Amino acid sequence: MSRHYRKYLELTGLRSRQILAMVVYALSGGALGTALVTLLAETVKRGLQEAPGPLPMAGFAAALLAYLWLQRGAARRMISASEHACEKLRQRILHAILHATLLQVEVTPAHVARLALTRDAVQLSSAIPVWVAMLTSIATVLCTLGYLVWLSPRSAAVVGVVIVIAVLAYQLLIRRTFPRMREAYELANAGMGFADDVLLGVKELKLDPAYARHFWHQDLQATLRRASAASVEFKSAQHDVGLVGVVAFYGLAGLAAFGFARLLKVDPAVVGSVVLVLMFLQAHIQGVVQRLPTLADAGLAQARIESMLQSLESSSEDLGATAAEASPATDWRTLRLEAVSFSYAAEPGANGFSLREVDLEIPRGATVFIVGGNGSGKTTLAKILLGLYRPHIGRVLLDDVPLDDASVLAYRSQFCSVFSDVHLFRRAPQSDPGFDDDLLRRILGELSLPLRLDAEGRLDVRALSQGQKKRMASAFAMTDRRPLCLFDEWTADQDPEFRRYFYETFLPRLREEGRTVIVITHDDRQFHRADLLVHLDAGRIVDVRRQVQALPFT
Repeated sequence: MSRHYRKYLELTGLRSRQILAMVVYALSGGALGTALVTLLAETVKRGLQEAPGPLPMAGFAAALLAYLWLQRGAARRMISASEHACEKLRQRILHAILHATLLQVEVTPAHVARLALTRDAVQLSSAIPVWVAMLTSIATVLCTLGYLVWLSPRSAAVVGVVIVIAVLAYQLLIRRTFPRMREAYELANAGMGFADDVLLGVKELKLDPAYARHFWHQDLQATLRRASAASVEFKSAQHDVGLVGVVAFYGLAGLAAFGFARLLKVDPAVVGSVVLVLMFLQAHIQGVVQRLPTLADAGLAQARIESMLQSLESSSEDLGATAAEASPATDWRTLRLEAVSFSYAAEPGANGFSLREVDLEIPRGATVFIVGGNGSGKTTLAKILLGLYRPHIGRVLLDDVPLDDASVLAYRSQFCSVFSDVHLFRRAPQSDPGFDDDLLRRILGELSLPLRLDAEGRLDVRALSQGQKKRMASAFAMTDRRPLCLFDEWTADQDPEFRRYFYETFLPRLREEGRTVIVITHDDRQFHRADLLVHLDAGRIVDVRRQVQALPFT
């Protein structure tokens, strides 16, 4: 069993017995198709001397009904296998994204992942019915050639030689189109990247007409045109290669009609049947030729999916452990970073920023502000504190117990977070364990947000601005009652009244509950509200100001 075939089964979730069942259907379909053309050919041959009787007609009708029944069953199996394969592929890709390290997900281009979930998954799963149809055609061709040998050995020998020459010529020529095919797909990927820029940056493009024109003509349009031209070139080349089989068989049919009787001494009564068989063969061989590019596309799609999965799964985290199996201490008193260093340059495709030799001690129940200029390392430090990034050097400790692979997942589950690019899921709040409807509605009222649910009882977040999404996420953070909270540039998208609410009401309430709160902020007028003020610059902590009066749990 080849590696490519084994990998295909692994990716699509198909089993060998499913493949075997489809092979049986394909071979049976080929045999029945041959039976049909044999009955027709024999009827044509004998029709020159006598009219067909009822028995051949009944046999033809029975074979036709059996063929239809077989094709219907095969189609149902193929459709089911194809759809389940597509589902399996998408689950595998999404599972890999969910279980990969955050950094690996961040360096995987979003448009590449989207294309893998859409175009590549469809192309690879669609290869199943194409492959079965090809196998049916091949079986039909072989069975029909067997009949042709019985009908006229000399004619069969000529046809066999022509088929071998045509197949060799096709293989030689089709391989020359593969580099063009890869180029077309690479350009299509680049075009999708620019399309993402349009969707995500349409406001900026509208506000900068000069750059918008440059972007449209020099980047987006030029790339799409190159992708289209490359696609036209390789598809036209594939079509031209496919004409080899068409010309070969039409030429062969013409030779049979005009020359077999004289050149090969074939009985004129048999020539008509030979021509009929050749035309039947031509249709099936042409079907094989036309489907080969689809299988080539599927092969490239498989290679792209394998490459992406290899990158994601090489950094896979074990999300199978539960908090009960490997829970860090819940009665800790100090969260500590010890000589922590982290470098993006250590990861493929990432930039070269480094966080260096960070020592930090956070008492339980403290409100910590992380401040510094843009690019100073605030968000990177926060992700290390959350356990989303693992230090390349140094340790994260709860009291004196270092965070390790066995405890990091349970550690993360103690945090609630509101990132600057917060994403709200269409969750059903009532289904959350410990959901407090009254508390949630009270906090949402304070934040001037209604609780909108759709017909399924899920959050309706479509009309929310980014600032409203942050406020909604904060309300859920309050009701979630996790002991550690992180807020990343929370006030950046808020009106003054909500900024005041955040610093004067929301944070003090969390502090009163004994929660440890980490806030990334630029609001220097609010720095005095922090128990611990951590100042970062160029990836280093340059100042730690302690303003602690009385903390819970200390």
